[in-house]
Amino acid sequence: MRTMRKFAAAGAMSVALLAASPAMAVCAATISASPATLNYDPIKAVAATTTTFTVTISKGANSDDAFRLIFTDSATGTLRIGAAGPQYSITNANNQTVSFQSGTTAAGQPGITAIALGTGNVTTSATFTVSLPVNTTTDFVGGNSFTENLGYSLQCLKNNVVQTSATGSLTSLNSTITNVLSVVTASPQTLDFGNFTSATQTLQVGLKSTNSINVAVSTLNSSTMVLAGATPPYNTSNSIPYSMTFNGSTLSSSGTNNVARATVAGSTYPFVMSLTGGVPSGKLAGVYADVITLTFTPGI
Repeated sequence: MRTMRKFAAAGAMSVALLAASPAMAVCAATISASPATLNYDPIKAVAATTTTFTVTISKGANSDDAFRLIFTDSATGTLRIGAAGPQYSITNANNQTVSFQSGTTAAGQPGITAIALGTGNVTTSATFTVSLPVNTTTDFVGGNSFTENLGYSLQCLKNNVVQTSATGSLTSLNSTITNVLSVVTASPQTLDFGNFTSATQTLQVGLKSTNSINVAVSTLNSSTMVLAGATPPYNTSNSIPYSMTFNGSTLSSSGTNNVARATVAGSTYPFVMSLTGGVPSGKLAGVYADVITLTFTPGI
């Protein structure tokens, strides 16, 4: 008997940068409303997810000609959105990391490239990239939300000499973990009863998910193994009925079957097929088979 699995994944994680307008003595930094939304799959292990946001620096005619800007987290350890949210980093146009732990100042990061402001009354925009790296260890739960209050440290320069410095609160990073799943055992599999010396067969199905899992089941012959070449209506001599369970719960061919979350790291759930009448007897000789399709979608 062959079994086939399908799965669907839906949802996104959004990161919003909320504008604020801190006041500074010489340079005035404001963050623009450029798009800052991320679709994040905490199970996907292919590449980091990124988006960009824009910071605008303005100055008077006789003030500074460049600025150095870094962003600061509220934490003193690993940078995360909130205490337990996704890790993140922010880089500038030169691919330099400009996100640091709480208490870090631009003065302590002289290697960060200064951005030219030009001469006269000017407003200069700089684009920064927020990156959520591929998740490898954290078990995120779908629906959980996190917020990080992002600060800044700014140096204003003229002729490469620091004129003024400022720190303050700049924006918020907000994230919501969405419902997503992955089927590790995704290729067609075969449950072989051989010569029917056993009334049950088990297949281990590997799954990863951020929430519970909906399981829909359909069978070619209405949960019945039938003799090859037999034609309906089938009778007791050429058919063998069976039942199914998944992770210990009976699977119904109608309605939605919901099973527990498999975690981001993954879990293995048993799919068990049991012959309804036990080891069969009195059947016509030949090969008996059915095709079962399991379709997995994220729960809520």
